[in-house]
This record gives sequence, C-alpha cells and structure tokens, in this order.
Amino acid sequence: MIVEEVHELQEKIPDPWHVSKIRPFGFIIENSNRKGDPFLTEEPLELIRIGEYYKVPVLMGYNSREGMFIPTRYHNSSQELLADMELNVPFHLGLKKGSVASRKTAEKIFRFYFGDQDPTHADIDNFYKAPEKVQP
Repeated sequence: MIVEEVHELQEKIPDPWHVSKIRPFGFIIENSNRKGDPFLTEEPLELIRIGEYYKVPVLMGYNSREGMFIPTRYHNSSQELLADMELNVPFHLGLKKGSVASRKTAEKIFRFYFGDQDPTHADIDNFYKAPEKVQP
C-alpha cells in the first residue's frame, strides 16, 4: 500500500480532539495472567495513584496558544467550538453529557477562561491560552 492510500484511510477514522470524548487510539491494558511479560496490566492513572511506576526525570513543556490547534483540526471557527462547553469536560470525570453535574462543570470551565463575560472573537485568545492558564 502506498503512503497516499494509508493517509487517505487514516483521515476516514474519526478522531475526536475534545477532552469529553475517548480517542480511538490509546494504551492497551493486558491480562496479567497471559504468557510472557505483559507491559501494562492496570490503568495508568491508577498506577500513578498507587505509586507503581518508575520514577524517572521527565521534561515537559507547552506552547502558548496551544488551543489554536483544535479549531484547525476541525476546520471550525472558535465560536462554534465554544457553543457547547460540555465538550471541554474531561471524559475521565465520568459525567454524562447533559447531566446537571456535567453542565455545572462546563460552566465552571467557562468561568475560568472568560469570567462573567460572553466570549467574543477578540477575547477567544483566553481559550487558546488554556494550557498556560492551568500551569502552576
């Protein structure tokens, strides 16, 4: 198969970039009873919680306005992405979309970025700078 065909097929796989949705690709939890040496036998967040991981130095970073990537990925305007703030509620919180808890969480996220003001195209920069605002 040529590269162009692989790319064409890859583009047909839905890959949501909203934190409210599980992405189609990720880690695989292996059965700890299987033969051989399984690599990952529990959920990574659980392993971190209980301290069962190798403690090695980690270098992390981010770019300003990293949130600009999402509208370009979806070919949508920023306003369209802000229309449903529940898309910004992380799926791992286990909140059902449309539930009172999900709507309240979405409102808190909105207030964190925009305060009491409605977002306009001029202040959408706050949303783009999301990773910067949550850094300690």
